[in-house]
Amino acid sequence: MMNKVKRITAVLGTFIIAMMLTACPLESTVDLENIKKIKVNEDLIGTWKRSLKAEDSTEIIFKKFDDYNYSVSARMSYLGEKFKTTNFKAKILKVNKNNILSLFDEESQLYYFAQWDLYSNGGLSLYIISGESLEPLHNSKEVLNFLNTAYETEKIAFEPFDLNNLIKTKNN
Repeated sequence: MMNKVKRITAVLGTFIIAMMLTACPLESTVDLENIKKIKVNEDLIGTWKRSLKAEDSTEIIFKKFDDYNYSVSARMSYLGEKFKTTNFKAKILKVNKNNILSLFDEESQLYYFAQWDLYSNGGLSLYIISGESLEPLHNSKEVLNFLNTAYETEKIAFEPFDLNNLIKTKNN
């Protein structure tokens, strides 16, 4: 009986620690302000897929909205759930020499932020920026402070469903 109690306690302890270490996407009710706008990068325009395998139809579609903004449609499945499409208005920002994509979710009216990299092989990686159990931030200065501090201390976290080395399947 005592071994069973110890085992249950160990399992619960592991679960609680795992929950405490789980990162949540950085959410904000406002966009980053007073950051230099960067013109649309034509290399991002197009349809990007995680793989060319039929069973994984994750795709991110970048379209030019205007000279500084994109419309982005993300069709993804997380942890085996059904595929869901989310539409964003997006723009590129530079924070501490890092390429940041500001993503405004039109449905939730929240901003999310992703680090992105284009590789010489033509691949694209998107990393959703996260923190430990963050509540939505409500002013631009808080968001910028979080990003600056996270990069300076190298404590920036990324979501577990990052999209690494996406393959461009067509230009839009």
